[in-house]
Amino acid sequence: VISLWQAVRANRAKAEAVLAYAGENKQRREVQDQRDRALRAEGDAQANLTRARAAVDDYLTTISESRLLKSPLPGLQPLRKELLATALKYYEEFVSRHQDDPGLRADLAAAQLRVGEITELIGSKEEALEAFQTALGMYESLASATPSTLTRSYRAGQGRCLVRLAMIQVDQGQPNKSLKSFERSIALLGQLNRDQPGDPRCRADLALAHHYLAKTLMSHSNSDGALLHQQAAIDLRKSLAEEFPKQLSYRIDLSLSLSNLG
Repeated sequence: VISLWQAVRANRAKAEAVLAYAGENKQRREVQDQRDRALRAEGDAQANLTRARAAVDDYLTTISESRLLKSPLPGLQPLRKELLATALKYYEEFVSRHQDDPGLRADLAAAQLRVGEITELIGSKEEALEAFQTALGMYESLASATPSTLTRSYRAGQGRCLVRLAMIQVDQGQPNKSLKSFERSIALLGQLNRDQPGDPRCRADLALAHHYLAKTLMSHSNSDGALLHQQAAIDLRKSLAEEFPKQLSYRIDLSLSLSNLG
């Protein structure tokens, strides 16, 4: 009887231990499931934010490249300004709402660059310059903290910011600063273009840098340097116009560089 009673007690303790372990496992699985659901929700939210920003990017590109909206026809300039202001409001809200989210740093840098581009079109160049400098700092930080094999988009962002900075510095009468910015952008974008020559946006930005550097050099009586950079812009823009014959902006850009060459 004593032996049987001890066996029953031992089995009961074992059963309780097994039940406790099973309960623990169940709780652990529930916690893991909750964590997985939260991570999926976070991923979906970030994907939705990225899709939303991409949609506004497309909207902004349509407005920016619309030759009708750029025309001097009465009533169209206020409409264009109003449409750009709508996009600017979205980007500014995006930046202010998500500035502390490390997972969105690349999107924030791209949004800040867009803020600068729109502000330059409809606002003050001082504010645009500040936005470009902020975006440049973001891209530089991302590039330095990321393995070199994954930094292409960040370096392209740096190059894009530097072109825009240089163009404003020219307007502000800062030739030395603008030349340095142009040279840095051409070095960055040129290397990226040599690594992957098929990227049209990189080629377009590189051509823009050469084009405006040529104009700057010409205004300082450096015709040899201007000729060299304008020819580089023409070569890039000609390849884009031939590769994308339906893209009107590439042919217009090419005609501007040919005109400047003349």
